[in-house]
Amino acid sequence: MSNPITKLVSVIEELILRAVFIGDDTWWRHSSSILGIALATTLVYVGTWCRYGLVIVMITLVLIHLTARTYRLFIYSVILAILPTAWYVLTTIPFTHSLINSLIIGSRVLLNTLSILTAVFMMNPMEISYLLRRLGIKEGAVFPALLWKVIPHTLRDMESALLVNDLKGEGVGKGVAVSILASIEHSRMYEEGLYLKLRFFNPHFSYDPRAILLQVLPIISLITYVLIMNTYF
Repeated sequence: MSNPITKLVSVIEELILRAVFIGDDTWWRHSSSILGIALATTLVYVGTWCRYGLVIVMITLVLIHLTARTYRLFIYSVILAILPTAWYVLTTIPFTHSLINSLIIGSRVLLNTLSILTAVFMMNPMEISYLLRRLGIKEGAVFPALLWKVIPHTLRDMESALLVNDLKGEGVGKGVAVSILASIEHSRMYEEGLYLKLRFFNPHFSYDPRAILLQVLPIISLITYVLIMNTYF
């Protein structure tokens, strides 16, 4: 691919595909989405407002990925997080007039993005479908699982469309438009094939105690750190 924007979009979609949709149904994917959101919120708060917060957040993220042995997931997250980090560093230099201050801002953006991506990558759409079903939202429960099936096809179609457009010398916009049309077609195919099963869709989801601890322990530790810093410092 000769177009740099096409290369960038292809790299991002490939990273998302490998980080989220490719892999085994491992124990750390049987966690809680609510706890994941709470963990990401706590990490972002500590990294943004607490003294030595960047160091604490970095240590916490490394320990989480070492415990879950999600080394590749951590690498993918870092690569994705570098993109907004580089943008913030470059755009803040004219205002801060200091490379060091801009790098500090960039470090905060990097770790906050890593925190959010870690929580997102560990979410399981089947849990959302399971919770919706338990709440009595029968037809709505199918959509998280359906999106989980459609998105990988869309990403692959986008990659193919971008490659074809690049070979033709076309812009990125046409490739994205073709991908959107392909995703609509996939959605209609799944909708037609699963229409009669919507009322009988009964997803099951089991929580793994190790995955819950992987979220609860960092949350408790971070909240304790915040309380100590606010009380004694």
